[in-house]
Amino acid sequence: MWNFRVVRQEIDGDVRYSIHESFDLPVSDGGGVGISENPLLVETWHSWTENPVEDLRWTLQRMLDSLDKPILEYESTPKTAEKKTESQS
Repeated sequence: MWNFRVVRQEIDGDVRYSIHESFDLPVSDGGGVGISENPLLVETWHSWTENPVEDLRWTLQRMLDSLDKPILEYESTPKTAEKKTESQS
C-alpha cells in the first residue's frame, strides 16, 4: 500500500527532511518499507480527478499523517523511481 513518510537525508554536510511516497515491500523480498527516489511534489492534474482541490486535500492530509510516523533514513531505505498514490490507482 502506498502512503507517505518523512525521510532524513544527509546532503553535502547538511541534513534534509522531506516527505516521500512510501510503500510496503513484499514479504518475499524481506518485507519492510520502501520509498520514492525523490521527495513528493504536491500536484494534481484535471484529467486525474473531477475535483482537483479535494485530491490535493487528500494528499496533504496523508502528508500530515506521515509526521506522526517514525522517520526513515534515505540511504538505508529501498527506493523506486515510480510514484503512485491511492488516488491515482
